[in-house]
Amino acid sequence: MAAGGARRLAHSGKAAAALTAIAAIAALAALQWVPPLLEKESLRDRHLVHELIEAALTADPAGMFRGHGWGRTQDAFHTWLNVSGERLWSPRWTFLFSDYFHSHSWALEALYSAGIPGVGLMLARFVAIPLFAAKERRPMALAFAVALALFHGLWFQLSLSLPVMAMAMAALAGDTRLGFRLPPRVGAGVAALLGMIAAMAAVALFSAGLSISRMRTTLDHVPPLPVALAPDFRGSDLAFAELVRDQLTAFADRAGYEPKEPIATAIRALLQDIDQRVPATRDVMLLTTGLTAMTRIQVDGDLGFAAEDGQMAMWRRWLDRLLMMAPGRTDQAIPYFTAALARNRMDEVEEISAAMLSHDPGDPVGLYYHGLTLVVRPSPETKARGRALIREAIRNGMDRFMPIDPKLKSLLEPG
Repeated sequence: MAAGGARRLAHSGKAAAALTAIAAIAALAALQWVPPLLEKESLRDRHLVHELIEAALTADPAGMFRGHGWGRTQDAFHTWLNVSGERLWSPRWTFLFSDYFHSHSWALEALYSAGIPGVGLMLARFVAIPLFAAKERRPMALAFAVALALFHGLWFQLSLSLPVMAMAMAALAGDTRLGFRLPPRVGAGVAALLGMIAAMAAVALFSAGLSISRMRTTLDHVPPLPVALAPDFRGSDLAFAELVRDQLTAFADRAGYEPKEPIATAIRALLQDIDQRVPATRDVMLLTTGLTAMTRIQVDGDLGFAAEDGQMAMWRRWLDRLLMMAPGRTDQAIPYFTAALARNRMDEVEEISAAMLSHDPGDPVGLYYHGLTLVVRPSPETKARGRALIREAIRNGMDRFMPIDPKLKSLLEPG
């Protein structure tokens, strides 16, 4: 009897659709409500990534209705990274040394990208597979849909798989007809219009990809040649930021066996390109990429051969823009503060750290560096205030962003 009931359930379109919908949200719900799962590093990684997207959604409730556009989850990652609570200088979180451009959750990706309507359409995609399958193939369609929904709860498909997916869905589909039909001429016109839009988008994307490929080829030339990238027709700087990030790593390696001056010239051209984009950019990733480049040039030293006068002013412009767009990413100011203190620009450190504290009085980076500007003052009361701020910064998690010497902690203890 139980077997017969299971067979009837599997052959029921409505029951199969309900089971598929449950499977579609199962992975996200399990990571939220079953803590033992997070002991597995890969699942913990997914959970932390999900927290970044949830923070972005919470900060902009209207975005849950209008969305932010497909592919823009990278900006959410870079903007809300610190809500994870992870230690950034000694990472054990897979995300920190990976190149994530997707939230690894169909529901969160759709919600952030296309809002609630997008979530509804994505869910309908899963549910439609068993609902509209041929009755004799419905159990197979249900198994396929459930597996696909669970997979999309923790991963995502690459575009190369779409033709195979289309064939699989066609093989499972029944001959169900919708209750209405467009007039033949109207249907043909709609199909032609959609085809034209798709073709135009494909040509534009192909052209943008060619531009990036040409720029990469120019920079890979020996010696590299200075080059700038035309603006992306989508109004995004993400592809450019990724190119710069990867190219700077390659340049650091090439500097070990190629003449450095042509590489330095190419790097400076990239910095100028970033600087021209910064005032209008909507992409936090462009700013973090630029700030990382300046760190490597001015502080870390692996690209120090590209340093030149005037870069501190450029660096400051980028930092100001970042703190305006992503005020929670004060960790990005640490290298700038390091360089500014080395140049005895104490007033500038005090100004920026004070602005951080005006936004968030408990910000550990603001507290720490504002405290440093006070402990060098001659007044004993001011020194004591500075030490108190540094102690508070350490209590608030400053060691998530940089190592703190235990001796410093003991010296700062009151009394």
